[in-house]
Amino acid sequence: MPDGDSKWDAFITICAVLTSTGHKDRAIDIAISMLNGYKQCVALQRISMALARNGDIEGAVAVAMSIRNLHERWGAFHGIAMAYVRVGDIETAIDVALSIHDAYLQGSVLQRMAEVLARHGDADRAIAVARLISHEL
Repeated sequence: MPDGDSKWDAFITICAVLTSTGHKDRAIDIAISMLNGYKQCVALQRISMALARNGDIEGAVAVAMSIRNLHERWGAFHGIAMAYVRVGDIETAIDVALSIHDAYLQGSVLQRMAEVLARHGDADRAIAVARLISHEL
């Protein structure tokens, strides 16, 4: 595997494209073989988000759980939850958010969901989601 950032970034893009075109296993193999730990986490995040966009939420959650970098893991779960919010499946989005074991990350995802719902005029659901936040952000 290459050492330069632009090369790592190329591999990250390749992982996302492979996932979007139905080659998830190959994308995961490439991501796992990346020696740069941070870039590996970014690649796994992109794979997770591509799976969520393709409707494979179970796969997206499984990949997200394997991300070691907390910030990148949050980004993956955020992407998965927002994919559900976009299609109006708020209950599943909440389930995804509540599956996050880190209270701070969970609260951050729920906060973002509440903000999106409020901006789209769904104040009651936004309030209900905000009430689920158990950690001070």
